[in-house]
Amino acid sequence: LGADIPTLNITKVLEFQIFLTNLKPDIVILNETWLKNQIKSNEIFGNLDYKVFRLDRNHLSHPPDTSNPKKFKANGGGVLIAVHNSIDMKPTLLKSSAKAEILSLTLTLHNKKKLCITTCYRVGTLQAENSLR
Repeated sequence: LGADIPTLNITKVLEFQIFLTNLKPDIVILNETWLKNQIKSNEIFGNLDYKVFRLDRNHLSHPPDTSNPKKFKANGGGVLIAVHNSIDMKPTLLKSSAKAEILSLTLTLHNKKKLCITTCYRVGTLQAENSLR
């Protein structure tokens, strides 16, 4: 994944797909995905029936360290929420300006009840000023 054109570890992808096939979770939440936008969600989930929402590492969610501006790590981070297509819902993506990868969905279920699902990854190398936001 450190290359300009990232590749996936096929063994891990197959293990993940077997896990999904066997357990059939309604919702999957992943942190530290290490995904980049060149990797498509169907490369991970295959033909399994999930709506996938991702926030991959970028310069906005993971800015360079102010004490060492060249310290930006292009690899790592990233969050993902996948919701099985069998769940009747309308997702609303909630925005955040925090210096972290925060992905939050509000699911409006068929019975009009709302469910908010959030996952967050904040890299630990951004010094104290990032902790205060």
